[in-house]
Amino acid sequence: MNWQTKEQVQAAAAGSTLDALICSMEHHKQGAECGYEEAVARRTSDAGNHVRCSFCALCNRFSDMADGSRPACGKCPLRDCSLRDLWCDIKDAWADFNTDRSRANFDAFQSAERKMVAKLDELIAEEKGKCCKCDKAERIRVPEGIRFAVKYGEQASYGLVFNNGKQVLTYDYPDKEWFVCTESHFTGSVGELYLEPCKREDLKAGGWAVGRNCDSTGYAADERFYHLILDVKRYIFIGDSGIPEIEDDTLTYWWKVVQ
Repeated sequence: MNWQTKEQVQAAAAGSTLDALICSMEHHKQGAECGYEEAVARRTSDAGNHVRCSFCALCNRFSDMADGSRPACGKCPLRDCSLRDLWCDIKDAWADFNTDRSRANFDAFQSAERKMVAKLDELIAEEKGKCCKCDKAERIRVPEGIRFAVKYGEQASYGLVFNNGKQVLTYDYPDKEWFVCTESHFTGSVGELYLEPCKREDLKAGGWAVGRNCDSTGYAADERFYHLILDVKRYIFIGDSGIPEIEDDTLTYWWKVVQ
């Protein structure tokens, strides 16, 4: 068995939610299809325990720690209690097999893995459907109440004007970091802007997008739903208190800001 590596898991976690779901499904599929001796070898190998967060792309993607060691289960597609029970069943079955390497315990472990594979297949189909639905949507104009400023250089830098026009949230491409300044730093004129449906992996650091968990741009006039992309997992936005807040990405639908 060519077992998944932690590096492969982390790469999938850094991609889209769909990438993480597919990687997790393949991981559990390996557990469901491996031979008895392969499972024994897996238990004693340097790769460590087969059932652990570091080998789960979903745990790595929806985690408060870079190595997935502290998963934020409430944000994970498996957050439903019945689905988390599936994970616990696998974990318990694997522990039983580690204690007593009987064929009965091995069969119980693989039975639990097959149930997880079937459920992940369903979640993958749902996520693909969301992506297709988003792709078919039409772009809309950014409402007049949302104001952007632009500064031209080697790369145009857009900033969201907030706090009654007193501040601008923007991105510095050379330093690869966000900052807040006044509008006097921006001299370029911004024409009409639009929201264009896209996938999360299409968004790059420094870009702006509206992100939501439902397929609707009904909140396009609310500056709190405009997100400045920082990397493949994080974005920054204006919180309820009017202060920029950094958040880990758990959103499903995205519309990038374009001219």
